[in-house]
Amino acid sequence: MGRVTFQDAEVAARVNRDFSATWKNCRPGYRVEHLEGERFEQIKKIPNGQANENVATLLCTADGELLHVVAGHWKPQDFIAELDFALAVAAVAAQVDADGRRKTVAEKHRERLASIERTWDAGLLGRKVIEHAHRRMMEQPLRAVSDVKGVTDYAVDKQGDVPDSFRQKLEMLHQSIVAKIEPLVRAGKIEEAERVVDRLLERIKD
Repeated sequence: MGRVTFQDAEVAARVNRDFSATWKNCRPGYRVEHLEGERFEQIKKIPNGQANENVATLLCTADGELLHVVAGHWKPQDFIAELDFALAVAAVAAQVDADGRRKTVAEKHRERLASIERTWDAGLLGRKVIEHAHRRMMEQPLRAVSDVKGVTDYAVDKQGDVPDSFRQKLEMLHQSIVAKIEPLVRAGKIEEAERVVDRLLERIKD
């Protein structure tokens, strides 16, 4: 990222215009080098999402609340698309009250994940990495950036990863459960909601 994407003129202009950028080097001795020639051309071809256990871009509010995470190396134009998404999330979150902000941010990530699953064409690794980031953001919207446990916190776990088809089924299951229970909770029908949960648990045990 430091050698290619962050040195791209358009990326630099967008970051400087819309963000207050900072850099934390977690590896003593690492330095960004200016590359030319064949080596530079090779690095420009690195797939989106590669090295997601080595680098992560955390996009957050001025108060340090995560809006989006872009793990790994990303080509300049694809990275700009992720910057645009983070700005869109920030704009929507700023329009709702404190109670609704987390739900709003999670919903924006849910919508983007659904879009990615239909139209993504920037490589399988990049798709897997960005899908993982959206799922994490749906689980922990507006997480404090200070709680991020390091570069690997949002990296894809290559050990024991599950197929996308199974992830989609789990997401559908989650959405259907929420659709049944959330209206009851909002209406104050806690006992009825609890009975629904109990019935679901009984079915799972069977």
